[in-house]
Amino acid sequence: VARGPDGRIWAGANNGLSVLEDGRFRQVVAGTDLPHPNAYTLLPERDALWIGTRRGVALLRDDQLETPEVLAPMRSAQINGIVRDRRGVLWFPTTDGLFRLENERLTRYGQAQGLKDVRVRQVRELRDGRFLVASQAGLFLLEEGKLREIGLDAGLPPELDVTATFELPGGEWVIGTLSERLYLFDGKRWQLFGEEQ
Repeated sequence: VARGPDGRIWAGANNGLSVLEDGRFRQVVAGTDLPHPNAYTLLPERDALWIGTRRGVALLRDDQLETPEVLAPMRSAQINGIVRDRRGVLWFPTTDGLFRLENERLTRYGQAQGLKDVRVRQVRELRDGRFLVASQAGLFLLEEGKLREIGLDAGLPPELDVTATFELPGGEWVIGTLSERLYLFDGKRWQLFGEEQ
């Protein structure tokens, strides 16, 4: 579910894309018209709606569905997110690495750039301009085109399947994991919040 700049509510489902109008959802794109029927992630913008599926990306612009050729390298990947950063660059965390689209040029970040496992769940731009990258095999920081695993020397267990990231107003980082635990980083140490806490 995602709210567009015009206030409309969009919903991706197992069989296409719908929009909320007058208290009811109306299907806008059938699942059969998408690269994969599941509209898994959404990014509504002023002039277009990006749709991430379990097999690549589609773009809805002026009621026309497109599958831009520049995004072809992602056609076999599940799109776990679509994020536009402050500079206008698009980021796609996928099951085949992290992709960056800038000026019609697609760049892939994978094992050669430092990922242990290419299955990326989320990317978050931090206030300082760096990017936290959550993967199924740990938490990484993207700096100068390289991914560096972080947190191991500050109390974060290795090989964590990180499913969520957040930066608090005070600058602390919070991550959630598939094992249903939260970790808070205060700038020096990671603190665990599990069932006991």
